[in-house]
Amino acid sequence: MADLFRYGSILFFGATAAVSFRRWRAEGSTASMWAAWAFVSLLFVEVVSAVYEATGTTNGHWVTKALISTLALFPYFLFRFAASFTSFSRTVERAAAALAGAIVAISLLLPAFPEDKTARPGWLLLYFVGFLIEWTVLNVWTVGAMWRPATGLPAVARRRMRFLAYAAIGVNVAILVAFFGPTGPFQEVISVLGLLSAAAFYISTAPPAFVRDIWRRPEQRNLQLGVQGLMEAHSKEDVAEVLLPRAAGSVGARGARLVDPSGEVVGSFGEISDGDSIERIELGKDVGVLELQTNRFTPYFGPDDLDLLRSVGTLAGIALERAELFENEQLAKATLESFNKKLTARNAELSREVAERRRAEEELVVAREEADRANLAKSEFLSRMSHELRTPLNSILGFGQLLQLDELSSEQEEGVDHILKAGRHLLDLINEILDISRIEAGNMTVSMEPIPVSDAIEETVSLIRPI
Repeated sequence: MADLFRYGSILFFGATAAVSFRRWRAEGSTASMWAAWAFVSLLFVEVVSAVYEATGTTNGHWVTKALISTLALFPYFLFRFAASFTSFSRTVERAAAALAGAIVAISLLLPAFPEDKTARPGWLLLYFVGFLIEWTVLNVWTVGAMWRPATGLPAVARRRMRFLAYAAIGVNVAILVAFFGPTGPFQEVISVLGLLSAAAFYISTAPPAFVRDIWRRPEQRNLQLGVQGLMEAHSKEDVAEVLLPRAAGSVGARGARLVDPSGEVVGSFGEISDGDSIERIELGKDVGVLELQTNRFTPYFGPDDLDLLRSVGTLAGIALERAELFENEQLAKATLESFNKKLTARNAELSREVAERRRAEEELVVAREEADRANLAKSEFLSRMSHELRTPLNSILGFGQLLQLDELSSEQEEGVDHILKAGRHLLDLINEILDISRIEAGNMTVSMEPIPVSDAIEETVSLIRPI
């Protein structure tokens, strides 16, 4: 059973080392490099030890020293991996390098290790204590660097970091039991701890898809609610309000902002500043960009979260396009309503003008009817008056003509002549009054005739001379 556990540990360490090396070659990151060296060192120790146990041969003097020196380098490599994310002080980094270097140097300089665990000289005990101190101190720093910052991260990144801490603790306990525990009873415990630690390292480095899905379920539900909110958003600001908090929470970002194609910030969440830690997710062609202020653990522990967010970003792009269409529709609707209001006001104004024009036309008809009645009354009056004036005038002219037949003196003839002339002039005036009605009816006829001015003056003077 112990051999089965050991082979399982070798399998897990081999898979973890392979994944780390593949990531190192693909990304070229410092964290992947230190992780690869750390797991390769453990894999080397496990494989060499398993080979010697399987063949039944004992380790050579320098082989044992090489294995122990390699084992002493593992916590330092793991510490350097943690230091890729956490800014340790220069003193801590120097102390870690000094501890690892000292243990490796001592391992190479010590005399041969006794094969019998019951006969341990004092120097070997001191060496084991120093070895465990180096392992424990470096692992404590590593576990602290992984455990504390994981609190505010998404579920996948948080649990990957916690599994790394669990694995480091498990290996440390296994080393402690191997050095100080009895050979027989605790061999199974060491094998189980080694297998569990190897599995935890593998899960921390490359968790299976079903494990990630289980860890991510609460955040997926949150994102699903966000997707529902995106579909109900009616403006770009609504999209930003729904998307940004959930996007930042899904990858553990300190801040997020939504930028439109023109570069204008539509909305922001948290704290975000330009720099190398800005992750940009295109939401669609000429739609916008989601910018995230990622943390230092995201590139290694959270790429899957970024991939999930990119899929949500596609929906966010659709929501933005839909919101833009809705805003354009609202703008067109507002423009149409404004035009309708202006048209209604103009129609009302035209209706008032038409009503006023009709009222004016009615007043004009009434005035015309009154004028026609007045003209008719005037014409009747003039006609009657002219007839009434003609009656006494005929008498005057008649008696004047009778007087003209008698034998009269020259002075009397002159007077009668004046009477007849005045009568005839009055008759002409009466006839002209009748002509006024013909003028208004449009039946006036004008006769252009030459008149001697001297006769007109003489007649006028003769008429006013008696006055």
